[in-house]
Amino acid sequence: MTEVRLLCGQEIQWAVSVAREAYLDAMLLYIRPKEETEQFYRDVTPAVLWQQRSVGDLFLWGVFIDVEMCAVGAIQRDGRITMLYVRPDCQRCGMGLLLLNSMREYAVQTLGLSKVTITVTPVTLAAYFYKRGFTVVSQGMEVPGRVALECPLYLPDAEDANAKKAVSVKLILALTVAVIILSILVIGGITLYHLSQEGMYHKWNQMKLMGVVQR
Repeated sequence: MTEVRLLCGQEIQWAVSVAREAYLDAMLLYIRPKEETEQFYRDVTPAVLWQQRSVGDLFLWGVFIDVEMCAVGAIQRDGRITMLYVRPDCQRCGMGLLLLNSMREYAVQTLGLSKVTITVTPVTLAAYFYKRGFTVVSQGMEVPGRVALECPLYLPDAEDANAKKAVSVKLILALTVAVIILSILVIGGITLYHLSQEGMYHKWNQMKLMGVVQR
């Protein structure tokens, strides 16, 4: 059974372990700058995460299979996604997308945000987010090896209104097509009827001229 939910206080230490395991595994594939690695270990600690969470600035998410935490994500109150890590043995199973979708939904429905952002490093990983609705944020001064991305969010009311509008347009088009087809059939039927009547009239006149029809 797979579950995606906000983490409670006692699970922060577990989340840190999952994040560090995933980060160390990523370091084997991508060379990380020393400054970035040091920043990661300063920011991803139980004390830092607990403090940010306690004041309502950070919301931690986890993906669980049965009772095992397989992935962890974090989003700031302003919409910045600061963590998205999947355990090495659980990767390529959709865990990251589950987290991403959950945080985006939470951002729009609970935090009332119109977009979320994320800073991706290395830039080669940005393709994953491009496919999921993110675009590059132009900041003027770009940091080498990093790319800032953003994804627009839509309020449920607006989505519902757009969906209802799309259904209404489709219904109107369908009714219009049905009326046109019915009109063609009716006109065609009337035309055929008159043609058949006219043909019978001519045939009757011919027969009359030939003396077949008697008065």
